Amino acid sequence: MTGAVCELARREQASDGRVSLVELTPHGRRLAERFLMQLEARTRPLVALWPPQRQRVAVEMLNEFASTLEMALKDASVLKRPS
Repeated sequence: MTGAVCELARREQASDGRVSLVELTPHGRRLAERFLMQLEARTRPLVALWPPQRQRVAVEMLNEFASTLEMALKDASVLKRPS
């Protein structure tokens, strides 16, 4: 995954020159998608060993975590380290 850092593009935000936006290049996006597909392929058989209730709880927790991350990205101040 370390090599994927080369797959980032940086551009200045038009409204504030002090801010740079970092995003994946198209190749970086393909690498990330491939990584996620491989991760899912490797974890699916393991999760299948869990009882259905545990699988449901895991899905609920991951969905809650994803929602929290999305909210935090909208309010970047949440991600700042405490002083």
